Amino acid sequence: AVFAGCGQMNFKLLVPVLLALAVPLAVKRAHIPQHLLGHIALHQDDLIDAESGRKLNEILRQMGADEIGYPTNIAADLKTGVKKVQHRHVGEAKPVEADGSCSHHLLVRDGNSSDCILPQRIDVGKHFIMTGGPEAIREPYEDMISRVSSFGRYLFDLKELPVVEKLFENPKFLHFAKSVCPKDKQVLDPFQFNFILSVPGQTVALHLDSPYFLGATRFQVPQWLLAVMVFSGLFQDRFIDQVQVVGYLHDQMAVEDRSSGGLGKVSTS
Repeated sequence: AVFAGCGQMNFKLLVPVLLALAVPLAVKRAHIPQHLLGHIALHQDDLIDAESGRKLNEILRQMGADEIGYPTNIAADLKTGVKKVQHRHVGEAKPVEADGSCSHHLLVRDGNSSDCILPQRIDVGKHFIMTGGPEAIREPYEDMISRVSSFGRYLFDLKELPVVEKLFENPKFLHFAKSVCPKDKQVLDPFQFNFILSVPGQTVALHLDSPYFLGATRFQVPQWLLAVMVFSGLFQDRFIDQVQVVGYLHDQMAVEDRSSGGLGKVSTS
């Protein structure tokens, strides 16, 4: 009788649990806009030649030692590349508190000004905090912010670095960029180069790279507003297509040679 009673009690406890689990499984999947579907991705070993890789590595280290360094990507573009934005906020700004903090947890101090504003990519950060990303990470708020706050340096004057300008002219580089672009959009106009550094434990949140429109770019309005403009579907007639080529810069021995104790083969890509 005791066994039957326990069994019956377990059943009563399990029913609401099973029902609760069934609810989210039955929820319709979020709609993914058409412009985010069907994109191809190509992979190429040794995209960056060894000599260019060496020069880029030197530049990377020199920048890390200067007065700017590599700020976190919460505001790296404003500190290193986009020094001036015509409209830094759209009305959400709040005065900095007496202790230098911001009155809302989603606001950050706008440089050395007396205002607190939404971070440039609040859309990316808030989505990651609320969902945990593809891995459904559940951590304290501060830890999740740190997990996606990589470090970066944004460059918009490519002529400052001849090795970068040369890289954009590399036939292999151009081939892969054009392979992703539609056949009727094969004219490329390089405009940006970034150094991004991540430490172990960090990840990249799902995001849409900063969009560009005729008359509205990261130099005119906050980037989160540009993302809203894309998803609204109201400004596609002024949308400017982009293509990104990502290269992973490293200089290390080949995996197969490490166990032998030899110097191994230097691989740069």
